[in-house]
Amino acid sequence: MAECRHCTRPKPLTDEHLADLLRQVLLQHAWTEAPAEMAHARRQRCAACPHRQPPDTCGICGCLLSIRTRILEQDCPDPAGSRWG
Repeated sequence: MAECRHCTRPKPLTDEHLADLLRQVLLQHAWTEAPAEMAHARRQRCAACPHRQPPDTCGICGCLLSIRTRILEQDCPDPAGSRWG
């Protein structure tokens, strides 16, 4: 489970909530879901990133990694350069 960092108190996000959130974001921006292999590789790189804030947040942009890594049009926001290669 992930936790929303913008709430006044932590609220667990279930896999169902995350899937619904991803669908909403993809529709709202007319984005495409990344292939599973690509999303998995991105998550592995994020897991090793010093900017990652447990359990599932990018310390640079504040995005939930379980969402951002699954959006084809998104990239790693690291100012030193994308870690997603």
